[in-house]
Amino acid sequence: MNNLIQLKGQLLQKKFSSKPGPSQLPSGIKIETEHLEELKKDLENLYNKWSKDTIINGALISVYYDRVVPKSKRIKTLLSINSELSNSSIVGAKFSSVKNPKHIITHFVSVETLKINIDKIDKAITILESCYDGIIDNDGLKNLNKYKSVIEKTGLSKSMFNDIVTDTACVEKFDILDN
Repeated sequence: MNNLIQLKGQLLQKKFSSKPGPSQLPSGIKIETEHLEELKKDLENLYNKWSKDTIINGALISVYYDRVVPKSKRIKTLLSINSELSNSSIVGAKFSSVKNPKHIITHFVSVETLKINIDKIDKAITILESCYDGIIDNDGLKNLNKYKSVIEKTGLSKSMFNDIVTDTACVEKFDILDN
C-alpha cells in the first residue's frame, strides 16, 4: 500500500501579473548600427528578388539565427505588420548543421510586409545613430524615455524600437534557404 502524504498549512498562490516587461537583450550583447545595416541590406536584396518573382505571390524569408534559440528569442516584430506576430508566418524550421546546430526558420510574408520592415529597420538605424552613437545595450534600452521625442519623430514608438533591437540580437542574416 502507498503511503499517503498529508499537507499541513495553507496553500497560497501569487497573483498573476499579465503585463510582462519590455524585451531585453541577452546578457553582454550590444547591437551596433553595422549589424542593423547588414540585416537591412539582406531584406532589401530579398525584396528585390521577391518583388520580381511573383510565382508564389509573397516572399519566403529564412531567418538564420546565431544559435539554437528558444521560442522567446525568435523575432516577434520583424517580418510582421501591425499587431500580428511573426510566429503566424512560420512555414518551416530546421537546423543548419549537425556539428554546430543553429536555427533556420522560414517565414512566408507579403512583399509589402517586407517593404514595411525594411523601413522599420531604417528608422531604428537612424535612432541608434542619433541617440546612442551607433551602439546600444540593455542600459540603453532601459533609458528610452530619455530619447522619447527623438524616437517618436522617426515614426516608431519606444516599444517598437525596443522590439526591433531585441529581435535582431540573435539574427545572423536573412536569406533564402538553399537546399
